[in-house]
Amino acid sequence: GASNWTVSRIREANAYAEKNGMKGFASSSPNLGLAKPIEPRWAGCVSTYAEDEAWHEQSQLPIISWSSQSGGFFTDRYAPEITQDADMVRVYYSAENWERKRRAAVLGVKYGVSANHIALAYVLNQPFPVAAIIGPHQTSELYDSIKALPVALTADELAWLSLAKEALAAE
Repeated sequence: GASNWTVSRIREANAYAEKNGMKGFASSSPNLGLAKPIEPRWAGCVSTYAEDEAWHEQSQLPIISWSSQSGGFFTDRYAPEITQDADMVRVYYSAENWERKRRAAVLGVKYGVSANHIALAYVLNQPFPVAAIIGPHQTSELYDSIKALPVALTADELAWLSLAKEALAAE
């Protein structure tokens, strides 16, 4: 597997491996989350965006996603007026991410879970194999995250959450 490699670099490496009778990558470990970073959280970090996710869907190359809950962005710890955490502000505070958080809260009501659970369900319900790495600070946060596991988001809901669609289809 590759950690923090771009899709283009993985494709190049896999083409080389195929040409030379070698096995290509079996997985990739970038950041995949509902909140899209404005800039890398740390130097050298690679995050997935729509075009990367489309390639993973086509190739079915699994992602082992780090920071699947976007550092807690979808919890009550963060709001536009809460700016004490300079790294979170630098990385995630954008109008698009606040809209994603709002939409996650809307779906949270539908599914009886929190916006943070919906953010994790977003990662786990991708149309390609995903393993989600989360970073709970307490055992209770780990147990709480488990509530996301039974949430089965539809393709329509995934597109709406990611801002690829303006409205959800009527049920």
